[in-house]
Amino acid sequence: MDDMNVIIIKFTKMMIKFDKSNN
Repeated sequence: MDDMNVIIIKFTKMMIKFDKSNN
């Protein structure tokens, strides 16, 4: 469960970075 949380957080941060660089 913990691992899953870490993966989701990393993925979300990556998506936010990607979204910002897209704009």
